[in-house]
Amino acid sequence: MGDTVSRHIHLLRHIPQHGRISVTELLARLHGDGYRVERRTIERDLNKLSSKFAIAGDNTKPQGWSWVKGSTLIQLPALSPAMALTYRLVGDYLARLLPREMHSHLGPQLDLANATLAASSGGLHDWSHRVAMVPMGPDRPAPVTDETVMATVYDALLQNRCLEVRYRAANAEAVKEHLLNPLALVVMDEVVYLVASFVDGDDPYQFALHRMSAAVLLDEQAQSPPEFTLRRYLQEMRGFQYSHQWPITLELKVNAWLARQLQERPLAPGQTVRPMAGGEHFRVVARLDYSDQLHWWLHSFGSAVEVLKPVKLRREFAAQYRELAARYG
Repeated sequence: MGDTVSRHIHLLRHIPQHGRISVTELLARLHGDGYRVERRTIERDLNKLSSKFAIAGDNTKPQGWSWVKGSTLIQLPALSPAMALTYRLVGDYLARLLPREMHSHLGPQLDLANATLAASSGGLHDWSHRVAMVPMGPDRPAPVTDETVMATVYDALLQNRCLEVRYRAANAEAVKEHLLNPLALVVMDEVVYLVASFVDGDDPYQFALHRMSAAVLLDEQAQSPPEFTLRRYLQEMRGFQYSHQWPITLELKVNAWLARQLQERPLAPGQTVRPMAGGEHFRVVARLDYSDQLHWWLHSFGSAVEVLKPVKLRREFAAQYRELAARYG
């Protein structure tokens, strides 16, 4: 493909169907694609392409370009290396957060992205092989979820419609049927959760998709609880912090290496880290909410962490470690 034709394809791809884009913005994007051209070249390209494609400039200053309203947007096969890398990373890490019907459209785009990156001579062609997201604990496989159930849940969320599901909770033997208002999806530790409220209530609950044995999409429109947003549910209501949530002033005695980690990633704003007598240990003080996750996190460091305060929490840890010592003794 000639350089001019290739540049024209990339130029058309950057023109929006809705809104507008200026010549300055188009020039910057083409530079990002690797085309070292001048502004006058882009202006000539636009005028030439507007005679063959349904693109037009407006009468404002600076002039903005867009596809003509009501025109059929052409799907151009070329991808820039940057966009190809984006598609690949979406396929690697975000596919489960997309509506199920998008997966069939994503497949050809991923094939095109892989081909584009393979042919690229820049540094992006092997970027996805140089970056990764890894779990904090053991690398366990994701639980198996029924594909039909998953597709139905995603459709319900996308269409804002109620769901009827058959669900067995983790601590229950019996399967129960629930009528739900789907509110959001959250992925945590490879598990996909539906955040939903019961149709006769407002409180949001979590339902792991792999524990659903059946799901039926209903005609009724889902109703969101008053003032519910996913951000508020996660950040203010601490929806995935589980039980035992109350504010505490946590005081710890930690090893030097853990003190450095906590300086890099504090437990909470206002945290203090100060050396203790002898210089081998540090005192960490932070004001935060106590939760099951915090409890598990403290346990995960073993003897590298000593809980000093609150006294009640220190006594709980002491009793648990005595029980463990007896088991291993």
